[in-house]
Amino acid sequence: MNPWRAGPALVLLALLAGCGAPSSTPAPRPTTIHAPALIPLKNDRSVIRRHGFLPAAGYATTGNGTGGLLIAWAGVCRGSADGHCQRVFFFNGDRYVGADTTRGTSPAITRVAAAGSRAFAVTYAHYAPQDPLCCPSLKPVTITYKWNGSKMVASGKPPAD
Repeated sequence: MNPWRAGPALVLLALLAGCGAPSSTPAPRPTTIHAPALIPLKNDRSVIRRHGFLPAAGYATTGNGTGGLLIAWAGVCRGSADGHCQRVFFFNGDRYVGADTTRGTSPAITRVAAAGSRAFAVTYAHYAPQDPLCCPSLKPVTITYKWNGSKMVASGKPPAD
């Protein structure tokens, strides 16, 4: 028998028979996502865009102390060429409750994370006046924003632009 003719037949036979032993690893279970939790995120994206920013890929969440969800979401100015025009937007569910700064935009935000119940830690790059945008030379600054029941209260001020 010509080996070139037998090759396709053997491949077909192997596929039909199932090559190898069955896997002993169970298939991963899908993660359950409850639809009500997604509604605030959709609305929050819209608010960020209305302020002239594009939502970053990630966000942080924590409880608001009354069974609801607080969300901290960084955004980058629409049209920013270098990505350093940033702001953190805070939401109580789908209600916008403020941003990390009202004076304009912050320098590069390097981290947004939950910091326990009702609080977020936002870490900012810290630039000396002569630093290029690529290379902040000062120690990063972390500000904690804590929910007081009606607004986020900062533990300090983000570094100046």
